[in-house]
Amino acid sequence: MTATIQQPQCSEVFPSDPIRLEALRRTLHAEAKYILRRDDLADDAVQQVLIRLWQTNAEFDPDRGSLTKWLRFLTRRAAIDIIRHEVRQRRNELLGPVPSANGECPQRELEKAALKDDLGRALSQIDADERAAIELSHLGERSHAEVASELAVPLGTAKSRIRRGMHKLAEIAPDVIER
Repeated sequence: MTATIQQPQCSEVFPSDPIRLEALRRTLHAEAKYILRRDDLADDAVQQVLIRLWQTNAEFDPDRGSLTKWLRFLTRRAAIDIIRHEVRQRRNELLGPVPSANGECPQRELEKAALKDDLGRALSQIDADERAAIELSHLGERSHAEVASELAVPLGTAKSRIRRGMHKLAEIAPDVIER
């Protein structure tokens, strides 16, 4: 006869005290804001985490760590997903569809061309390793694991190159790359 181990539900370990719950929400918000640099996006990340917690609380395993650490991990993942979405959206705005036969507003075309030029100049000013990692991950829409594989470097190195390169790009061209 095999015994099944019952995982505790998050409701059993989640703080029910409103003060502790608010402290946890503030911790998660601070974690998200550190990554996203914007309150509205940080609120979105925390909201996503809390919804996920509500919907899939069976994923939490107290033997692997505390609930707070797990939620902070989920918050970081949600923030990174938001950044990826924002970058994809920004890239689509910059590269957008080819103008139709009747043409797009000339001013809009000029703005897009200027942003593409600015992005190209900014990319040319960062290290080749960082540029290659960013181009693969953001412009090539590859996962970090795929970037690491294509560049033949460890996963952590690929992630570090992407992060360092994005920080450099944000310093070089803050109007093109938002933090």
